[in-house]
Amino acid sequence: MNKVCVGSAIAFLSATAFASPAQHCGGGGYANSCVGGTIYVTFMPSNINGGTVDIDGNNITIEVTDSQVTGISFITVGQASLGSIYVSRSTEAPLELSFGQNVSNPVGSIASVQGAAVLDVTGWIGGNFGNGSDMTQLTTVGAGSNGLTVAGNLVSNLVLDRGAFGGVKLSRLRVGGNLLGNIQVKRGAVGLIELIGQNKTIGSTSTPVAIQAWSDIGQVAASEIHAAIEAGVTFDGTHPAPASNITSIIADKSLGNTSTAGNYTGTIVADALGQPRNVGFFTTWNPQIRIGNDFGASGVPSQMYLREGLRNQLEIVDSSILRAVVIGGALRDSISDPNTPEILLPANGLVGQIITNNNDSLASGAGWESGAIVKVGSQSLTGPTYTTLPTALGGGAVGVARFDLHGTARPYRTRWS
Repeated sequence: MNKVCVGSAIAFLSATAFASPAQHCGGGGYANSCVGGTIYVTFMPSNINGGTVDIDGNNITIEVTDSQVTGISFITVGQASLGSIYVSRSTEAPLELSFGQNVSNPVGSIASVQGAAVLDVTGWIGGNFGNGSDMTQLTTVGAGSNGLTVAGNLVSNLVLDRGAFGGVKLSRLRVGGNLLGNIQVKRGAVGLIELIGQNKTIGSTSTPVAIQAWSDIGQVAASEIHAAIEAGVTFDGTHPAPASNITSIIADKSLGNTSTAGNYTGTIVADALGQPRNVGFFTTWNPQIRIGNDFGASGVPSQMYLREGLRNQLEIVDSSILRAVVIGGALRDSISDPNTPEILLPANGLVGQIITNNNDSLASGAGWESGAIVKVGSQSLTGPTYTTLPTALGGGAVGVARFDLHGTARPYRTRWS
């Protein structure tokens, strides 16, 4: 059996240097580094012997025993793939699991990462992340200086359910393939989830995904999105979610110069949408709510539900709101430029409904603030008693609950279901 266990940082060796992949490092004591086949595992900082490492094929089991360990580095030769990785530690001190050296030297695919420890997953994965089984027992993702970049697909459900409540738990996740698994951040906020590959989507019309956070969501961006995105989710009965905001959602084919349509199907739920906040890696934000094509699709229930309100411009670039945008509070005059509409749609772009004061909590006349504009093509709607016919908007309407009936349009529709 070929085995290398050393007490200092390892040198980069050729893929053929190790014939047997089964290794145990730190048997009589503890190891700093362990090499098995094409896999290199190093405790950080590199001057301590941090624990034990077992490498069996491409599966890795690690026990951290030294309280000074702050992280573990994983490097592979030739972008070799890793199997299941399990890390345990007796204390709640955080550990950064760093994969790959840089964007040009990532590890290959990773089947799963889990553990009985406070784990932050960062670095560069050259293939897929996940094998379809849920990845749980994680604390943070992408909180290190490099974030987490996955060149392939995110395949598994990603559940961040450890650590204290509050703060940003998923800071920066960039995916080059498709995002196929659900993401649940059960004790904090999401910073950035971004698809960077061409013709790649978050979910699909037949299999949408869920992206949920206990508190805020900074930005979710892809060329096309089929998802239920929700901020302010209470996952258990003892930790109610705070009032939460989604700063930016972008579903736009221009992101990847792709042939995807830029549709959004599914739901968007938050207290507020478009409120500038500092969330995660970014210190400043340019709020955008931009959908390149349709919001909603025939036969696919889709709804945007804002418990409190819209805080920046909602733009549908090429097509229509096919379903409903429901605002619990008022349609506010939230943009400083008086000529810039709060909701901007192309001609005939309002096929569905926009509803404000859905909570029925505002005084009469307060559901649509003076100065707030809904613009559909050349039609500017500046208040709830507009005279423009639905046929000039695309067939839909904007209404303030409790609804007034249009004076001339037929047939009447008095409620949304």
